[in-house]
Amino acid sequence: MKDPTQFWRYSVLTLLRTCAKIMFSAPISSAAMERLFSQVGNLLSKMRKRMSPAVMKKLVYIRYQKMYITIIKKLGIVIEPKEVAMVINNESMSLSLEDDSDIGEFMNDSLHNI
Repeated sequence: MKDPTQFWRYSVLTLLRTCAKIMFSAPISSAAMERLFSQVGNLLSKMRKRMSPAVMKKLVYIRYQKMYITIIKKLGIVIEPKEVAMVINNESMSLSLEDDSDIGEFMNDSLHNI
């Protein structure tokens, strides 16, 4: 089959076809990207002022993927937490507690300002 649209049109993999349609469609508006940028702004709080760019990239990636997980759940596909963790680990997106090591320092600063 030379034409990919023919494959998707006549595919017996209806669930895969539905997911592909959602994932590869052009968005109707830029609202999703605006929401993502807003969430990134919320991540950059005073508590996380020393977060490395690598950790920020990982957090943004995870938040962005939540949107797709929500869509998949609306389609009625059951996702086990174990599967989500496996995908995140395969993408080298695991986070460690040391990334937020400045939280204690922030809390001490906050108590002095009261």
